[in-house]
Amino acid sequence: KKFQLEDRINLIYKDAFDVNITDSYDLVFIDAAKAQNIKFFEMFSKNLNPKGTIITDNMNFHGLVDKNPEEIKSRNLRALVRKLKDYATFLKENKKYETEFLDIGDGIAVSRPQ
Repeated sequence: KKFQLEDRINLIYKDAFDVNITDSYDLVFIDAAKAQNIKFFEMFSKNLNPKGTIITDNMNFHGLVDKNPEEIKSRNLRALVRKLKDYATFLKENKKYETEFLDIGDGIAVSRPQ
């Protein structure tokens, strides 16, 4: 509103699994259930404009992603960290997208179509 971009930005306040969109977007921002990042990426990448960007937040997850898994006491937390590592591997191996990992905040992944 402050920058008068209301007609150019569409915020969707719903559970991502309940969203069925057909429009195309310049930016998709994933900041949701970390264990579901691959599903979200696959679900919404079809809505990305050819020169668009997908940003995924919390890739470092409070510094736990770089820790030795044995150092993480909680089994659930270890599983979550493993899912984040799997997602990072998914992004690195995805031939359709080029992804850059940045240590901004809690870590982000910036993915663009090749």
